[in-house]
Amino acid sequence: MAEHLKTQIETLDQCKILCEFRSTKFTKLKESISHLSTQVVELKLDNDNLRVNISNLNKRIQDLESANSCLPTSAGTVPSIIQEISERERCSRNDALLIYMNILL
Repeated sequence: MAEHLKTQIETLDQCKILCEFRSTKFTKLKESISHLSTQVVELKLDNDNLRVNISNLNKRIQDLESANSCLPTSAGTVPSIIQEISERERCSRNDALLIYMNILL
């Protein structure tokens, strides 16, 4: 009977240790999710700002083209350069987020 009680106490101690470990891990994961959520909000704001900037730049391009201020041969390249820059920015942000998530996991 004493041996059985000793085994139960050891098992209970092991369960407590495991529970504390999981609780700590859960807390860290919650903090990580909170941080990532904040980053998502910031990225959405950045994306909105970039969309506004792109829209403004497109309007400026249209104004310049309508005023015949730019060469006809460059009319197709300016929007493609702007699009390329915005795609590169988006990819670099996505890469940074993926690297951060891989570090966490």
